[in-house]
Amino acid sequence: HRKGSIGMMWKKLKSFFRKPARKRVLNKEGFERLEQKFIENTGLINVDYADVQILRKGEAAFLWESLPCTSMDEMISLAPLAAAEMAPEQGRKIVSVLLYCNLPWEADIESLDAICSAIQRTIPEDADIVFGCEFGEECSFLLATSEGKCGSKPFDAAHDRSVMDERYEG
Repeated sequence: HRKGSIGMMWKKLKSFFRKPARKRVLNKEGFERLEQKFIENTGLINVDYADVQILRKGEAAFLWESLPCTSMDEMISLAPLAAAEMAPEQGRKIVSVLLYCNLPWEADIESLDAICSAIQRTIPEDADIVFGCEFGEECSFLLATSEGKCGSKPFDAAHDRSVMDERYEG
C-alpha cells in the first residue's frame, strides 16, 4: 500500500456524497463569500475584491463551482458542462466572467488551456474576463458570470453600489 492511498480513496468517494454542481444565483451573501475567499488568496494568479466587482456589471450574477476532481482529465471534462450550464437564456448575454482554477501540482499549461478554451468558446468577445489560479492539493474550479439583456449597457458598479446591493439581496 502506498502512503496516502486512503486519502485518495476518500477524495474520490467524497464527490458521491455532495450535491452535483449547478448554476445558481449569486446573491448579496454569495458575493460576500466570494470576496472573502479571494481576500485570503495567495495563488499564482490572484483574484482580489476589485476583480469580483466586475460581476456586478450585469443585471444578475451566477456561480458554478465544481466538486473536487480526482484528476485534471476529470476537471477538463467538466469545463464544457459548466460553460453550457452557465449559458444565458435567450435574449440575454454574458457581460462579465470570473474563472478561478485550483490546480494540482502536476498540472501543465496544456491542461489549463483546455479548461479555459472550453469556457471561453461560449463567452462574447466584448465580455470582461478575470482569470485566477492557484496550485495545491485540490483540483477544482469556479465559474461566475453576470448577465444582461442583449443590447443593454452594463451597469457601473462604482456608480450606484446601494442599488446593486438591493438587487442582489434575497
